[in-house]
Amino acid sequence: MKQLLFTALLALSFGACQEAKTNSESPAEQPAQTAAAAEEKEKPAEESTDFPHADKILTSETGKSLPLYHFEGFEKDILSLKDGEELYVVNFWATWCGPCVKELPYFNALEKELAGKVKFLYVSLDFTKSLEKKLLPFIDKEEIGQVVFLEQKKVNEWLPKIDKDWSGAIPATLILGKGQHQFYRQSFHSSEELKAILPL
Repeated sequence: MKQLLFTALLALSFGACQEAKTNSESPAEQPAQTAAAAEEKEKPAEESTDFPHADKILTSETGKSLPLYHFEGFEKDILSLKDGEELYVVNFWATWCGPCVKELPYFNALEKELAGKVKFLYVSLDFTKSLEKKLLPFIDKEEIGQVVFLEQKKVNEWLPKIDKDWSGAIPATLILGKGQHQFYRQSFHSSEELKAILPL
C-alpha cells in the first residue's frame, strides 16, 4: 500500500511535464554501457571537493562526472550555496521531460556568456533505473554543464525545503547565492528571458 501511495505521489508531482514513454527500444538502440561498466567508473564522493556529500560519483564514457545524491547530501552541498558569494542557477530537469530538454540550450548559451560570473548546475530528476540507459548517454551526447542526480525518495519531505509551493513539476529553476533563494516554476523560452531573472 505504501509503495502504491508513493508511486501515485511521484506520478502527480511530475504532472506538468509528462511524455509518453515506451519500452520499444530495440537492443541496437540500447547503450553499450552495462551496470558493471558503470560500477568500474564510480569514484568515492570524498574525492570531490565540489560535491563532498554526494553518495557516489559516476563517470560517463567521455569522462564527465555525475554526482548522485539523496536529499540530505544535496541540502548540504547545493542548497547551502545560498549563503555563498557566488551566484548559482540550479535547473531541475529530466531526460523524459520534453520542455526541460527544449530549454537546455538557453541555459547552455547563458552559461557560456556568463562564465566566471554565474555557475550553473543541472539537477536531474530522472528515475534511478534510467541512469545508465538514458542519463549518462544524454550528458555525453548533449552540450550540457555539470549535472547532478537527485534520488526521488521522500519527495513530500524535501520539496517544501526547495520551495513551499512546489508540487515537483519540472522544469523549475532555483537561483542561489549572494543571499538569494528565488524559485521559478516555469519554462524559459530564450537565454534573454532567463538572464532577466538573474540579480546581476
